Amino acid sequence: MEYALAIIVLCCCTFLHGGNAKGQAQRKGDSTGPQFSWNTVPVFFHSGYRTGLGFPPEALKIISKFSLVTINKWQGCQDAAYTTEEDAIIHAARQIKAISPSTTVIAWYDSFRIYANGSLNPSARDTRGQFCIHNLHSQFLEKHHEYLLRNSSDQLAVESFADLHVYDFSKGFVQDYWTAMCLNATSSGVIDGCGCDGSQSRANTNQIPHIDPDLAEKWNAGKVAMMQKTQRELQLRSKKGQGLLIGKQPWEVGVYVDSMMHENCKPDNKTITMLRELAARATTDKRLFVVECHFHKLLMDNVAAFLIGMGEYHYFGSGAFFQSDPDFSSRWDDELLGSALGRPHGLAVYYKDSQVWTRSFGSGTNVTFFLTTSTGIISWSHGVD
Repeated sequence: MEYALAIIVLCCCTFLHGGNAKGQAQRKGDSTGPQFSWNTVPVFFHSGYRTGLGFPPEALKIISKFSLVTINKWQGCQDAAYTTEEDAIIHAARQIKAISPSTTVIAWYDSFRIYANGSLNPSARDTRGQFCIHNLHSQFLEKHHEYLLRNSSDQLAVESFADLHVYDFSKGFVQDYWTAMCLNATSSGVIDGCGCDGSQSRANTNQIPHIDPDLAEKWNAGKVAMMQKTQRELQLRSKKGQGLLIGKQPWEVGVYVDSMMHENCKPDNKTITMLRELAARATTDKRLFVVECHFHKLLMDNVAAFLIGMGEYHYFGSGAFFQSDPDFSSRWDDELLGSALGRPHGLAVYYKDSQVWTRSFGSGTNVTFFLTTSTGIISWSHGVD
């Protein structure tokens, strides 16, 4: 196993190419993103089923309704047959592709933490309980400390979430290792891109404390370089609906990722403004930005706020990031997510005096959102223009 993982590192240097002068990820003019339609509310699914390597049959029927699926790193980690994060994610991805080949499937990895069991990293907290993930690559990394970040006391650095060790992105070969890890997943034929959880986290902050300032500066720059490299390589290998590296924050989009999952969307003006700004930036830059807006629950208020702000290749999602319950029915509602929508007649209109947003769509569906109460009304129509 060690040798196989080491080979990935050595080989990855042969396929990493340079980008533009600013290192920004650029899409070719004929590139296409995941499936997108204005016919109904565009939706994405994000979760992991911890108590099974794959999703239950009834859950798969629901998941197949979504154009874009990100499988969380918690997938399968409490199943008796569980081996590694990567194997469980690919197992679930094969299920999804078997019933919905056109669905874009993303492996949701961590951008800097190395999830390992207690035998490999005794300092790790609760990796067999709620935080039960065990990463395939930890078997190599935890035995080759030259890949791991050290703190200002020259000890292996630990992050603040679960005292996990951290990739040392100040080193080019470690950047290449993470890129190769993602590309190796896409070579399975059922993974179309990678999530980059914690993409916004930086060294010598609360997330990764006690790092020498000079090293932290190099690490932060190296992490950005890693994401830029990974985005470019994914796009070079992309087919329709592929090539996504998904970050976490709107300010990252267009700099080193072209996609984002915002995990804390709310029915408020902040979310509406964020979506509108990302849509405007995509139009100005003539680039395709994929935006996943994740709300806590599937409610009309949340869907209404999303529809007021959304642009093309924006997707609505809701629900827990992982669950042990096999019932995923709360992720779907035929009226809210299956009713006719249609292309918008334009941007939403804001009435300052009443603090109300409105927007109309091609089917005749109309949306109203009230900022003072954070509530929305969707008047659904029938049929699409």
